[in-house]
Amino acid sequence: MTRKRKKEERKKPGPKLSFSNQFLYQIKLLAMLGATNKQIALFFAKDPTTIENYIQKYPEFRDARKQGGMVADLKVVQSLFKRATGYDFVEQQLVMVLGQPVKVKVKKHIIPDVKAIMLWLTNRQRALWTNSSQVRVSGEVSHKHYNVEDIPVEKLSKKSQELLFEIGKEQLTNGVRDN
Repeated sequence: MTRKRKKEERKKPGPKLSFSNQFLYQIKLLAMLGATNKQIALFFAKDPTTIENYIQKYPEFRDARKQGGMVADLKVVQSLFKRATGYDFVEQQLVMVLGQPVKVKVKKHIIPDVKAIMLWLTNRQRALWTNSSQVRVSGEVSHKHYNVEDIPVEKLSKKSQELLFEIGKEQLTNGVRDN
């Protein structure tokens, strides 16, 4: 009889999550602040896999998470754009005027950041700004490797002979390597 009860208990569904507007609003706010699923789970005292399950099982949960995440992403995009294009801001500073501290507003300019520019362009215009290129080669490539002693030195210019001498010295000290 005990086995039967255990099987019956296993078949019972777990507690259902009731989505109140307040709960979904909190999910959205946490996501807007850039919270990860793990951080959301910590906030609600749930296991991170539970949050993953909620995202899959409950469309309203998934939508609240997604909407908040999009707001966070837009904030980052805006900040990256400002870094890439440069921006002005006003800062208050204390200066001494006739021996007395006075607050003054100082306009400052942040110049564009090259790394932010490259990140922006390589992601938005990949074909034009990628750091690597793809080259397709077909056919056979033959390569001959010559040892220094096989090259007719007398036919080379003086500069080439000096360079050849340096290469030969390198090969003698490090051993000849076939490429």
